[in-house]
Amino acid sequence: MKIPGLLNYEVDLRLKEGTGTLIEFKVIHNNRPIYNADIMDFDEIKYDLEDILSENDLFLPDYRMEKILERLEEKYLILTQEKQEITDSYRKQEQKIMESLSSNINRLNQRKVVLVGLQGAGKTSIYRVIFENKLPHETHDIKPTKGVERHSLNLFQKPGDHQVESDEVFDEMESELFIWDLGGQHSFFEKYYEEPEFYFNETDVLIFTIDASDVGNYEKAQENLHRLITILEERNLMNSMLNLEENVFCFIHKMDNFPNREEKYVSLKKYFREVPEDYNHTKRVIFLSTSIYDSSIHTAWTKVMQKIMPKSSKLNLMVQDLKNDLGLFAAFMIEKRTGLPLCSSKTLLDESALVGSTNRILISIERVLPEFQLTGVKNMSIETKNGLLHIILFNEYYLLVLLSPPANNLNTLKSKKIIEDFISDAKSYI
Repeated sequence: MKIPGLLNYEVDLRLKEGTGTLIEFKVIHNNRPIYNADIMDFDEIKYDLEDILSENDLFLPDYRMEKILERLEEKYLILTQEKQEITDSYRKQEQKIMESLSSNINRLNQRKVVLVGLQGAGKTSIYRVIFENKLPHETHDIKPTKGVERHSLNLFQKPGDHQVESDEVFDEMESELFIWDLGGQHSFFEKYYEEPEFYFNETDVLIFTIDASDVGNYEKAQENLHRLITILEERNLMNSMLNLEENVFCFIHKMDNFPNREEKYVSLKKYFREVPEDYNHTKRVIFLSTSIYDSSIHTAWTKVMQKIMPKSSKLNLMVQDLKNDLGLFAAFMIEKRTGLPLCSSKTLLDESALVGSTNRILISIERVLPEFQLTGVKNMSIETKNGLLHIILFNEYYLLVLLSPPANNLNTLKSKKIIEDFISDAKSYI
């Protein structure tokens, strides 16, 4: 609204764009803002306006000042009501989300991962390969996801009543993982933007999946990736308990289609990192090259799980000692059904790639030899040209995996005793 008696000066009061819960006050001269501030109380407007007039050597008679303040107050009251309605709406949506989850599950025992991407990007195929042990060709007939598919998975067993050391993080280990697979049609994306609280509230990790072979949708994928990040940040929808600085992943997927895979990935990563509005590059997103036809998808999921399900520092030290005592390349424990890691020794090999490759071997064996039933395996050894892969049953939930040099004999009495002692001691921490 124009300020009477002052040429080309205006004041504006509105709900701040992108928040809906902050009232913004602006002073404009010649169509350009010269002052703006978030207002918590109407008295601030009067003081701010007086300061602006004084700083610019402007004079406004008392009756005109009162008139403009009256009009501003009217608008302020209207905006305050709108602000309250928006706040109430947010609270109702949050309540609706929480009520949709089982009331007897504490939020501290939950993690929520949201899979999102354009239609056909491969989100549901990824879920089925990772968590349902499907082979890639068994996902070809998957129909497009309509709306939201919610999955609840019990992955890690929480500790019992035993005492644990102060540096343990088991009270952070989660017993339940919620995965929301969001449909990728354009109409669904519009719903996500209209009601982001319903879909993304308390999200621990967002995984945006892009079909690298869908060249015609590159621009649309880039735009939606950064629009979602903006909404998550402005609405504060990511779970703050984990204090993660990097909790948005972008899977540049179906990379098996490219013979020059690494070169293509570097190029696509550079493109999708760029924020369309300002052409700067986001540093928040973790980009990964993935395919369900090799271990890269298991590698990527391992990196995700490392973010949201911290491993025991004590068990990490124990498997490191086991590695050293037995002269191994590496030692780690994985959850049987998914192959996701519980703990691992420090190794020159990349842990996520190591776990991903091992998981792919296990799944392949079980599917080729279904009567073998890995869920009931006690011990198994696989010989390669580089060494031996030993798989040992730890308990009903976990497998102990040992990678040893070719000449390393783990069947000696000494080696067996070291392994038995490790399993006995480690069970005290699970």
